[in-house]
Amino acid sequence: MGMRSRKVFLFILASGMLCSPLAAAAAEPWIERSDRNSAIVIEMQGAFYPEFTSELGVDRFDTAVLDLEPENAKRYDAAAGRVLELLSAGRKTESDPKVRQDLDLLIDAVGSRRQTRALEYRLLIPYFDPSKHIFQGLQVLLDARNDESRRRNALQRLRRYAGMEPGTAPLATTPCWSSIPVAATHAVIPLRGASMRWRGPIRQPAMAAGTNTASPCGA
Repeated sequence: MGMRSRKVFLFILASGMLCSPLAAAAAEPWIERSDRNSAIVIEMQGAFYPEFTSELGVDRFDTAVLDLEPENAKRYDAAAGRVLELLSAGRKTESDPKVRQDLDLLIDAVGSRRQTRALEYRLLIPYFDPSKHIFQGLQVLLDARNDESRRRNALQRLRRYAGMEPGTAPLATTPCWSSIPVAATHAVIPLRGASMRWRGPIRQPAMAAGTNTASPCGA
């Protein structure tokens, strides 16, 4: 998922909590329930995209980094599926129409993102710019508007990017982009900016069921 896509997606999730600060200050029961539902989704997204979740102000993700472990796409799909089950179950028992409306928005957002991820995994050759990601991940924490404790977290995140923390590997040497995965019979390189010219789809060797078996990390 690109940085802009994550921003749009997480902004939608957070908008229910942030759009009415006066109402939030009143701590009405329906707002508290709606916030708890939103938190379920934000927690799931944070497990895969912690840099962007910390940009929302969720500081417990400040020292975490992008999930690039094996089977990333499959694990995301499973996590999104579990979240959809939880939200759908809550929707059936919720009596407040305002909370049900927020649940409908969350279910639609998670379902749409899950479907998009599945299509990206099948049809796109993943493109990732590690230097840009590292810059943005640190910029989020070093923003002058953050307090000192959050800015200090940038050092630990940097150490994780560099593979200097136990159990981590340097981001720039992660196998996700050291080899080109075969995504489908017709795979397309996603746009990286205005300077990239469209040259048509890249033909790849046919794969059974059009699935990606060569990528160690998924899409």
